[in-house]
Amino acid sequence: MDDYKVMKRAHLYIKLLANGIDPLTDTDLPNDTIINNERISKCLTYVAEILEQVMENPKFLNYRKTNTKFCLSRSEIDKIHLSETPIPISEIIRRINEVKPDHMRKMSRRAISSWLIENDYLKLVEINEANHKRPTEIGETLGINVETREHAYGPYIIVLYTNEAQKFILDKLEEIIEYSNSKMINNPTSAINQGKPWTQEMDDLLEKDFNAGLPINVLANKYGRNRGGIKARLKKLGLRE
Repeated sequence: MDDYKVMKRAHLYIKLLANGIDPLTDTDLPNDTIINNERISKCLTYVAEILEQVMENPKFLNYRKTNTKFCLSRSEIDKIHLSETPIPISEIIRRINEVKPDHMRKMSRRAISSWLIENDYLKLVEINEANHKRPTEIGETLGINVETREHAYGPYIIVLYTNEAQKFILDKLEEIIEYSNSKMINNPTSAINQGKPWTQEMDDLLEKDFNAGLPINVLANKYGRNRGGIKARLKKLGLRE
C-alpha cells in the first residue's frame, strides 16, 4: 500500500473516531468512551482536517505521481541517444531520464556508478580524505577514461565515458535498474557513511575484521560503505592488492 492510500485510510478512521464511530465495525461508540470526550473529539477533527490538506497539497500530489520506481523497457532504452564524443555520467543519466514516463521517479547517477563499482569497472580512490571514482583497468579497456580540466578554482579530474562505454551501459541497463531497485528495497541506507572520512579507530577495526575473515559484503554493511569503498580502504591499508 502506497503512502497516499495509507494516509487516506488514516484520514477516514480519524474522521469516524472524531464523530464517535468505530471505524472497524461502523457502529456508534459508547458515550462514556474517551473518544467521545469533547476535547479529544476536537483534536481528532483537527488532525483529520490537516491530513486532508496534506493530501490535497500539489506537492504531495506531485510526489505521488513520481513515486513509481524506475523501470524502462528495451524498446525505451533503444530510444536513448548516444554521444559520439566522451561524456560524463551526469550526461548519460540525463539522456536516460529523457525517455522515462512522466509518472516515474528519475534514475540517479549513483545507480549506475554503484553497479560499475560492484562489477569492478570503477573503483574508489581516497584523495584528501574523500573517495573519488576512477576507472579500473577493466573500465579503461571498456572506454571509461579520466581527463584533467581547468576551472576557476584550479584543475580537476573528470571521468568520461566513450561511445563504446555508453553502449555497454545501455546494454546492461536492465540489469543495472534491477540491481538499483533491489538495493533501494532491501537495504536503502546500507552506504550511509559512503564518502565520509575514515578515522584511525575505524581503520583498526576494519583491519581486525578483515583479518578475521569477514567477507567484503559483510564489511560493507557493518561500516555503512559500499563494496568498492571497502576494497579501496583495504588497498590503502595494504591489506589487499
